[in-house]
Amino acid sequence: MPHCREIVLVSDFFPVQHRTFRRAASGPKKKKMGAARCWAASTAVVRRVITFLGIDNCTTRSPNYMTNVTVMRTESGRSYLKGDLIIKKSYDGKLKWVVEAYRCEDRGTTVCEYFLKIDLKEFCPNLIKKDEIWTPYFNSSQPKFTCPIDKKMYRFSKIMLDTDKVLPMVRLRTATEFYWMLKLKILQVNPSVTWMCYHLKIKMDTIKTRQS
Repeated sequence: MPHCREIVLVSDFFPVQHRTFRRAASGPKKKKMGAARCWAASTAVVRRVITFLGIDNCTTRSPNYMTNVTVMRTESGRSYLKGDLIIKKSYDGKLKWVVEAYRCEDRGTTVCEYFLKIDLKEFCPNLIKKDEIWTPYFNSSQPKFTCPIDKKMYRFSKIMLDTDKVLPMVRLRTATEFYWMLKLKILQVNPSVTWMCYHLKIKMDTIKTRQS
């Protein structure tokens, strides 16, 4: 078999599929030994996986909050959260959901750089949509999380984030070089009151799998 070296053509965006070619190493003798066989192409698929580091309720006073939250791992190494959402104030009016992303230099810092904001103006209509970033979150609750939201405790057994639909920050090639804090707020529209607020801390890592 010829001695080959790998060339990976890198893309800046996620999801990333690198075309990978094997080429014979330099040297006339090695090139002569079936160099053409080294050019068989394969595909290296690069995925970014999310690791949960923790979740905290915001310091802003709000009547509803997360508690008993634990970071767990699947057999394949993916992390997920389990915990309880305590609803002490029910609400049958209009809600909106605001997500703010902050980029942090290290895990322990409390001063992070503002990165982006996503404003979902209609919380309840968006809640029932399928295949969204928040779908695994609300699908894991017992009892089922629906609108109007009643006063009770919701137990979440397996909160995971789908990296194929996660916030636009994962499209950054440098996303894995930082820690990230997501501030999630659910707001009453009229009157404008913070109904729930918490911080989610995550880290993104890159793994590569090969397809022949």
